[in-house]
Amino acid sequence: MNILGIDPGSDQTAFLLFNTDDETILKKGILENEEFICFLSALNGYHNVAVETIQCYGMPVGKDIIDTCIMIGRIVQALGVTYCFLYPRPKIKASITGMTRAKDSDVRRALIARFGGTKKGEPLNGVSKDMWSALAVAVYHADEIHYTTLKQRRSL
Repeated sequence: MNILGIDPGSDQTAFLLFNTDDETILKKGILENEEFICFLSALNGYHNVAVETIQCYGMPVGKDIIDTCIMIGRIVQALGVTYCFLYPRPKIKASITGMTRAKDSDVRRALIARFGGTKKGEPLNGVSKDMWSALAVAVYHADEIHYTTLKQRRSL
């Protein structure tokens, strides 16, 4: 199964196409938002799209956060609401690292420990910047699907 992990931003969006069967990265990148929306429209019917979303902390927000929220809405609209799974960053970080107060560097370390290194020929070669967040949300979604499937099998 392939999962498209998306880390939307105010100007650019990072994405990563993750194959859960052999735990490989099929495609990755960071595109300007307008270009990313065109990229999404070419996908046609992806059923596993995991998007990192904004979570309210009760604090004032600036233009970047508002623009990111608008981009999340554009992604959902482009793909259709039934194909998008929205996950808040704190839940993703806690699941991947096992720590509720994990930082982005902790997430990166946990992903490297789980899948391998970032050097040439290693599984995570070329993953950089916000692609780490895109990978994290894809892995979180894959883990959620796996957990739900196991839970359903046990209840039979």
